[in-house]
Amino acid sequence: MGVKVLKGDEFVTDGVSIINTDHAAIHKGYGALVDDYITLTSGATKSYCITCPADLYIHFKNIMAQSLAGSCKFEILEGATVTANDGTALDVTQPNDNFDTTPSGTVIADPTYTGGTKIQGFHILADATNQTIGNGKLALSENQELVFKNAGEQYILKITNLEASEIKVAWNAFWYV
Repeated sequence: MGVKVLKGDEFVTDGVSIINTDHAAIHKGYGALVDDYITLTSGATKSYCITCPADLYIHFKNIMAQSLAGSCKFEILEGATVTANDGTALDVTQPNDNFDTTPSGTVIADPTYTGGTKIQGFHILADATNQTIGNGKLALSENQELVFKNAGEQYILKITNLEASEIKVAWNAFWYV
């Protein structure tokens, strides 16, 4: 499970060549990448609405993030009621340049929503006094992923500044369908 045999033998050792499911999905043009760079004032929150395609499931694999000058919290919420989703659309790109397919799923900044239940999250710890960089990630293992519901379900990615001062946050995410 999670492994695909591409050919019967490897040309040097005659071993069996395999790649994992994520890698195979990228080769088939099913992958998606998205990123953003933001500034958050003291205690501020930035949210994004991830909308699943109507006929496919998003297999969410990871978020990698850095925070400069302070700590922050990342959360993925499900079940939020989105009342307005007309903010700025982020570019969701295809990680395989050999395909012209449009990546599945959309990400819109600054949705208006209420409620929601946290299903995943992590913290980035950084020192505001010394202006250090903190690293964090939600990186599920090779055989583990967060599978979103389909049929246009909306999930919220919420980033919260935990400091009394301004911080900068850069993040990127990967999924496949």
